[in-house]
Amino acid sequence: AGGRFVTGTFYLKSDVTLRIESGAAILGSPNIADYATDTDRSMYNEPYMNRCLIFARDAHDIAIEGEGTIDGQGKSFPNKDDLRKNRPKMIRLIGCSNIRVRDITLQWPASWTSEWRYCDDLAFDNVTIMSRGITNGDGLDFDGCTRVRLTNSRFNCGDDCVCLQTSMPDKPCKDVFISGCSFSGRWAGIRIGLLSRGDFEDVTMTNCTFADHNDSGLKIQMNEGGEMKNMLFTHLRMTNVPRPVFLTFCQKNAWVGARGAPPPMKSVHDVRFNDITV
Repeated sequence: AGGRFVTGTFYLKSDVTLRIESGAAILGSPNIADYATDTDRSMYNEPYMNRCLIFARDAHDIAIEGEGTIDGQGKSFPNKDDLRKNRPKMIRLIGCSNIRVRDITLQWPASWTSEWRYCDDLAFDNVTIMSRGITNGDGLDFDGCTRVRLTNSRFNCGDDCVCLQTSMPDKPCKDVFISGCSFSGRWAGIRIGLLSRGDFEDVTMTNCTFADHNDSGLKIQMNEGGEMKNMLFTHLRMTNVPRPVFLTFCQKNAWVGARGAPPPMKSVHDVRFNDITV
């Protein structure tokens, strides 16, 4: 069941399971010309991260599983002759539902490991993500997603390990549960906000560990007019984390289409921190 398989961009359809057996690896092509240009865009003003390796739009019942590896070969980017300095993301799913990712290793993306945008009903279990040393090497980025479950997973990332964001006012980030995970990263263990045009509600993180971050354990940023409420962070352990909790409430344009003054600020309330050992 082993083998190493090099590929450019490919598309996941509904009712498809991508299974990578133990000893097998999917390798992202080191040539940017092998990556499609119809896989949408970054929601930050970062066009060099528009392309991606694995893409799906408006699909349902997708699984990525197995004890194998997806390796983006990220240190191959940007290509020396690429004037745009492209660094493709590994995974981007938009408007998808009923997603299961389990028992898999995701390593060495060229930028973000994954972007899940406006998706519903996502479950991640026993996932390992490694991107330490990769610029913009985020782990799991959820933008406007609902019903997210992340359990028993390990992160060692070149940027934030997990991000919750809202790039559209009508796409909230809601009903998120994170438990039993270990985080280590160049920046935050979990970042909530910055992209914050929509609301954040009902977020729970429990029984997690944080170690060897350059920045924060919990980084919460309300900037673009959404509202944050009903968030609980409990039973957390942090070692060598210079800023265990960082929270800002200030106007700032972040999303790619922002023009003019940021929208009026709303509120952050009912955020609880309990049993956090640093």
